[in-house]
Amino acid sequence: MNMKYLYLAFAVVLVGVVLFLAFDQDSSAPADAAAGLPEGHPEMGAQQDGAPGAEGPSAANVREDYYKRVDNLKEIVEKDPSDLESALELARLLRDGHRAEESIKYFNLYLKANPKAVNAMLDLSVSHFMMGNSEEAMKLTKKILSIEPDNATAMYNLGALYASEDKFDKAREVWEKLIAAHPDDDNAVRAKEALQRLK
Repeated sequence: MNMKYLYLAFAVVLVGVVLFLAFDQDSSAPADAAAGLPEGHPEMGAQQDGAPGAEGPSAANVREDYYKRVDNLKEIVEKDPSDLESALELARLLRDGHRAEESIKYFNLYLKANPKAVNAMLDLSVSHFMMGNSEEAMKLTKKILSIEPDNATAMYNLGALYASEDKFDKAREVWEKLIAAHPDDDNAVRAKEALQRLK
């Protein structure tokens, strides 16, 4: 098997879970104006109230907004660790900002109080994947499937994790099960493509 195809398959392991933000080459902050902002949050620089000449979105003002939002959420969570929604939002912003290691603390804080929160577990598995910790990503993925055996994203991820370990028969088995259970799901489409690369 051509290993480049395996790496292509693994590279999309978690595409259904996380949006990777565009970054400036010399910065760790997102450059994409629309990405990473919490739902309902005004886009920095967007023209508001019909104000003439309002500055449009740019890498600089979005980067500034990102840092402000992260700092604000950190302050909220430090003052009130029971504010789990803020902890989860912070964890996701950090992860999407390619600060995966830092995000783990806040995902774990949220999951300690919500141990069966599958979406947060999927997010946490992304952070571990980004850090190269496939063993922990595998553990979390299997835990998700013990709670929701038909979770399409977790099924896809499990197959990709097996493929990354050269366990192609197991990967094929999981992906075929995913396709049968969720034929119209985007994860099934990706699984079909990945199976073609395994041949």
